[in-house]
Amino acid sequence: MVQATLTGVSVAYDPFGRMVGRPLTTVDRGATLYRVPLATGRTLYDRWGNWVPTACCLLTALSAAGWGLYVWADRRKRSARG
Repeated sequence: MVQATLTGVSVAYDPFGRMVGRPLTTVDRGATLYRVPLATGRTLYDRWGNWVPTACCLLTALSAAGWGLYVWADRRKRSARG
């Protein structure tokens, strides 16, 4: 993880949580170079694919449809009474 800021501490951490190099604070002037790996393993999206966003969209659509049916049935009951 790399945290680069203009108003705070700029630092880099390795995959095990250890600080890499010396951090730059707000009183330091200069630049530093960190070697950071771009990929250390497979992500959940890479492993499982598109099923999580698809499932979320499906659950949202089902919830909206269920709520719509509930509102429709409630209005129907109210109009039948009055």
